[in-house]
Amino acid sequence: LEAIDLDGQLLCLNKVITAVTNTMRPSFDQVIKPDDPYPTPVLGETACGWPEYDCTEQETSSYRSQDGSCNNLENPNWGKANIPFLRWLPANYGDGESTMRTDDYNNALPNERTISFTLNEDEDFFHPYNTLACMVFGQFLDHDITLTPLQTEGEYGDIEDVNCGEDNCQMDHPACLPIQKPHDDPFDSGQPCLGFIRSRPVPSMPCDEDNIREQMNAQTAFIDASQVYGRSLEEAIFLRDMSGNGMLMETEHPFDPHMKPLLKESDSGCEVHNATHKCFRAGDPRVNEHVALASYHTIFS
Repeated sequence: LEAIDLDGQLLCLNKVITAVTNTMRPSFDQVIKPDDPYPTPVLGETACGWPEYDCTEQETSSYRSQDGSCNNLENPNWGKANIPFLRWLPANYGDGESTMRTDDYNNALPNERTISFTLNEDEDFFHPYNTLACMVFGQFLDHDITLTPLQTEGEYGDIEDVNCGEDNCQMDHPACLPIQKPHDDPFDSGQPCLGFIRSRPVPSMPCDEDNIREQMNAQTAFIDASQVYGRSLEEAIFLRDMSGNGMLMETEHPFDPHMKPLLKESDSGCEVHNATHKCFRAGDPRVNEHVALASYHTIFS
């Protein structure tokens, strides 16, 4: 699972410096190399196109690229981070391009929560041998191969989360799609709506004339521990101690320095951060979703 050739740190650092100092996003007709900043096309733009790769360096490299590009030399985009998911079935939008699905008469579909708690009863079921650890490892593995980013405000240097109101019911922003809670909903969140923000839209690959909204996979599709080491060269360097041995940065265990160190602490990533509740940094932003998932990240770091 080595992600970076530690004997070639100077080469890695040179590539990072190039990526950071290159503030101009490459044009869509530019041929780029593995781990270069990737220019994702914007849905609806007239000049739509996905970049092409020069995989010459990767043919002789001892290590795969951090973002998965050129892992397949014949098809350099296959499995890399930040490309559209593949579909098993064609899209079925209300307007044929982007709006939410409707029935055959253009009416809204039944309430999501009503369907959920009607078809799925809340009951305990004890498996004869699988424990919670089995489910959490499945989640940890899933976070290695899929991540659908939410739609955000602003452009590349000034991105903010979409705000759908304190009650999660506001629809002023087109990305806000709140789920109304029925009066008999057994889940009491104290708010009339469940917050729902649409995923970031991207065009198909290759782009087509239909301009149909697709969903992006921000992770690599390979089981390559990108949730541990990061899905871009810049992120990989950010997670490592490049002033020392190049290993992942870590935090000394607060109870016993002889115990396995914890992940590097972060000032963001979870709602509560104080002396007893810590946020951690990993190759996937969902590391702080719950303590069991953070534990697996710690084990594999």
